[in-house]
This record gives sequence, C-alpha cells and structure tokens, in this order.
Amino acid sequence: MPTPPEVPGKSRTFWLTFGIALLIFGLIAADVACHGQLARWDLQLLIWLNTHEPWSLVHFLSHLTKLGDPIVIVPVGILVGALLLVMKRWADLVFWAAGLAGSWAITMGLKTLFARPRPVELAFFPMNPGYSFPSGHTIAIVVSAGLAGHLVGSAARRQWPRLFLAHHAATLCALGGGIVVGISLVAVCVHYPTDVLAGLALGWAWVLVCGAARDALYHAKTRPV
Repeated sequence: MPTPPEVPGKSRTFWLTFGIALLIFGLIAADVACHGQLARWDLQLLIWLNTHEPWSLVHFLSHLTKLGDPIVIVPVGILVGALLLVMKRWADLVFWAAGLAGSWAITMGLKTLFARPRPVELAFFPMNPGYSFPSGHTIAIVVSAGLAGHLVGSAARRQWPRLFLAHHAATLCALGGGIVVGISLVAVCVHYPTDVLAGLALGWAWVLVCGAARDALYHAKTRPV
C-alpha cells in the first residue's frame, strides 16, 4: 500500500532547516538595512569583478542568468500547471500556483521595503534600474525547482516508499539551480552577493512552508475517520 509522505511540520529536520534559512535571511537583511559590513564587502567584490573578470567568462555566465528570467519561469509554470490540470491533480495545482504566486508577492514586497538600488554602474550589461534585494531570479529558480521537486519526490515516495532519496534529490536540484544562477548574477555584476544569499535562504524557506502545508493537508485527507 502506498505510504504518504512524512509531514515536514512534525520533523525536527524541517524546523532546523527552516530556522537556519530564516536566520540567514534575517541576518543578511539586517546588515543590508543598516548598510553594515556585508553590504560594504558586497560593493568591494563587485568593483573587483568589474575590473578583473575575463570577458569570455562574463559572456558565458550571462547565459546562465537567463534561467531565472520570467521568459523561462512563466512558461515553465504554465506548462506544469497545465499538466496538473490535465491530470486532474487539483490539490497539486493549487500547491503549485499558490507557491509561485506567493513567492512573487513576497519578493516584490521585500524589494519595495528595502529599496536597495541595483549596481547599474558596475553591471557588464545594460539593465533596467530597480530594486536589488533580495534577488528575484534566485528566488524564482529555487522556488520553481523546489516545488516541482517536492511534487515529484512525494509522488515517488507514495509509489515506492523505500525511495527515501527522492526528497533529498529534489533539495539538491533546487538549491543547486539557485546557486548556479546566483553565482552567475554576481559574476556579471547585476546583483550583490548578499542579494543572492538572501534569495537562496528565503526561497528555500518558502519551499519548506509550502511543502509542509501540502503534506499536512494530504495527511488530513487520508487520515482514517
């Protein structure tokens, strides 16, 4: 008989990981808001990259930054949503749509709150002026990959209960994608390193919250009356 996924909300690992992610984001956010030491190191690193980085590397990494662009994330979101709709996976569709919409709302709200200008003068390529903190590209790739990985991992575990590596593989894919995109954004000087680190922490915290809510609802529906 298929085994339902473990409810992360009752797991020590969940609370530890969630707490660490929020702590990292909080510490970085406080430093950025107060223009602290990390924010000063940010600027020094971008200045160094702008003057020392080989153009060939910049050109290559600029293509990786596009993985977090809306032109990639939005079609992927629609495609996955359409697939869930065709499969009549209504709960998963709500989980997917709410997760993506929620991450966008959180990102836009925090950008407006911190109002940190982008490093336009240091960027290797022309860019629209706007707010930099936290990195929306990093959050988008972590959340979309993390939510998709959670769907795949949960389905795999229900069919093959001993496939305990499913969620771990999903975690590595989501964080790995976010790290690759984040490093690329810093390398082409369109984001500060703290923008990316905060985006990684916040994106993963949101994935954990969404996954915990989905699995808790699944257990509530399948619990014997």
